[in-house]
Amino acid sequence: MEKENKALESFEGIFNCSQSVVGAYSEKFGISKGDAVRIAAGFGGGIGRTQGICGAITGGVMVIGLRFFDETDSVKSKETVYNKTKELVEKFEKRNEYSDCYKLTGVDFSKEGWTDEFKEQKTKENKCNGYIKDVCKILDEMI
Repeated sequence: MEKENKALESFEGIFNCSQSVVGAYSEKFGISKGDAVRIAAGFGGGIGRTQGICGAITGGVMVIGLRFFDETDSVKSKETVYNKTKELVEKFEKRNEYSDCYKLTGVDFSKEGWTDEFKEQKTKENKCNGYIKDVCKILDEMI
């Protein structure tokens, strides 16, 4: 619950969904929140607003890498990271049906005026906050 609250607080501020998730967990794994949010900056809106995989999920994948990758045994740990990433996506999709940003939000970020639609539909409050919570809950179970 602590990480979930940190992530939501960041998302209410200036950070995107991916930054908010990885930032909430970063210090636990020895990197500063500042470094974490810089690394995750381009992953919001389904990676650079391309509406691909949800930014909260990509933030979660970064957290999985921080937790499970060990450069002293990269072959084995990379396999672990892949398996944990697959588990994260499957659990997220079980809860939300989809994992891509457009299907989850219904907002076309390539369209002029998307911010108005995002605000009018309260997408952040009604959808994205829940996706961030789900990713954090799944991560808390996994790590």
